[in-house]
Amino acid sequence: MTLLSATFLLLSSNIVSAALRGAGLETEHEKQESIGERIDRKLHRNNNDNEGQGRTLSNLFGWRKDADPNTALGRRQQFDKSDFVFDLLGSVPGAMTSAGTIQTLDVGNLPSLAGQGLSYALINIEPCGINLPHVHPRATELLYVISGKDLRVAFVEENGGRVIVNDIGMGEATFFPEGLIHYQQNLSCETATYIAALNSEDPGVITVTTQFFRLPNEAIQGSLGQDEDEDKVQQLIDGLPAGPADGRRVCMEKCGLDITPVW
Repeated sequence: MTLLSATFLLLSSNIVSAALRGAGLETEHEKQESIGERIDRKLHRNNNDNEGQGRTLSNLFGWRKDADPNTALGRRQQFDKSDFVFDLLGSVPGAMTSAGTIQTLDVGNLPSLAGQGLSYALINIEPCGINLPHVHPRATELLYVISGKDLRVAFVEENGGRVIVNDIGMGEATFFPEGLIHYQQNLSCETATYIAALNSEDPGVITVTTQFFRLPNEAIQGSLGQDEDEDKVQQLIDGLPAGPADGRRVCMEKCGLDITPVW
């Protein structure tokens, strides 16, 4: 421990002691304990807690080590200021095909979001492309169109409910209730860009077609009425597109797009 560090500690301890005495908060033990003993005790505790680490001010006084993880303040103090910023536009897309990109901001790439109950997705869908039907098991999604037109948005309610279908454009918003199957499809010949806000930092996503075909064969065959034709089921599985996917033939023809990969 350097002379400068010791001096700083001594001054700090004097200031703290004076404040405690003024507030009447000093304990009997502290009254009998010398300033030097307090410093030694503090150093000894932090040396044990931070064995192998340099003696920076933060670990010397335990500003992060001593933060209470059971409080919101304590959890936030585990992060540097840069941990509260994320370059969403410049991030690597979580999904990217010729039909579009999906860039996400959630607790997986911004851990400081933990406990905050929100996340984002920035989505670009090319002409005729579709963000495949999917479910967020832990969140409602609020969608706002930044640019584009004729963006078809739809969700299906639980058994016995309705199918809600709308076409929206720039400046308009809609939402998809938690746990319901929904999708978006760009029916125009220009790129649609929109942002989705979800009320969970970990909303999850289940792409309906992809996950359905992971079930055991007997469940798939029974559901599709193909009980005796495993080859036909396998052909369906092999032909499943990745999302975002190319859209309908009529839209692609209208926009002069290559229709070879139509599903």
